[in-house]
Amino acid sequence: YHWGHWQQNIYMDQVIENPIILTWSAKWLFDSEVKSDKISVEEVLERDDSRIVKSLWKLMDEADILVAHYGNKFDIPMMNSRFIINGLQPTSSYKSIDTKAVASKHFRFPSNKLDAIAGYFGFGQKIKTDFLLWRGCMEGDGDKIEEMRVYNVQDVIVLEEVYLRMRGWMKS
Repeated sequence: YHWGHWQQNIYMDQVIENPIILTWSAKWLFDSEVKSDKISVEEVLERDDSRIVKSLWKLMDEADILVAHYGNKFDIPMMNSRFIINGLQPTSSYKSIDTKAVASKHFRFPSNKLDAIAGYFGFGQKIKTDFLLWRGCMEGDGDKIEEMRVYNVQDVIVLEEVYLRMRGWMKS
């Protein structure tokens, strides 16, 4: 189990399976509803994320601005990889705001992790996860997949609060 090839120096012949998208969550700014989707147990076991990738693509295709924490280095490239692998064209163009990049540029927090920044501001925290959650999802445990979806929903709520606090520091 690993999160990438380069930093871990894991060779291609050591990879058992490549990543898939398990869940996604998003919301429109100031909207109370958090939209989300999750992969089914059957889709996990078949390693087929095509349905959930298409639902994510549809939402992103409507967006003018995408706010994410570490999105420019992780989320966006990961989504784009899953889009092209699943035969999708690029979404409509959007502006990307990466709150981690904003934090790194304008502030000197002890940590630039989303959970840490939310804590400095006194906001709600992310839900803690461990390896067993990730492994349970990949093994097709429906309860763990739902737990991951809930984790992602909370991330979106925390991210919106952090973004709104930092927005005045963003000049563009």
